[in-house]
Amino acid sequence: MWGVWLCVVLIAILLVCALLLFKGRGVWLLIGYHASPPEEKAKYDRDAVMRSCAWWCLYTAGATGFLLSQFWRYELDLVSYSDFGIEGMVYIALLMGGIIFESHYLHKKCLRKSA
Repeated sequence: MWGVWLCVVLIAILLVCALLLFKGRGVWLLIGYHASPPEEKAKYDRDAVMRSCAWWCLYTAGATGFLLSQFWRYELDLVSYSDFGIEGMVYIALLMGGIIFESHYLHKKCLRKSA
């Protein structure tokens, strides 16, 4: 049952973070951006970075929702614990794909155009 609660807490945290980022009040959550020197911050469109990270939070919440559904299946005795490995690998693959896409998107689409 611990897995279910862990997923629920993680989804709640991710949804709150996404909401803060969409509203434009969550720049403090982006430690790499927030702690950058002003000339580095000037290279990126702040609103685009926050929107992109908010979408990534929603994507990760959805992937964690997938894992939550698998934990529920286990709790309801629909699958055995030995069958649980593939779902964990799918979750990790989803997270890795999301991180790779987000990294590419941030560095290609959120940079300001040179004037």
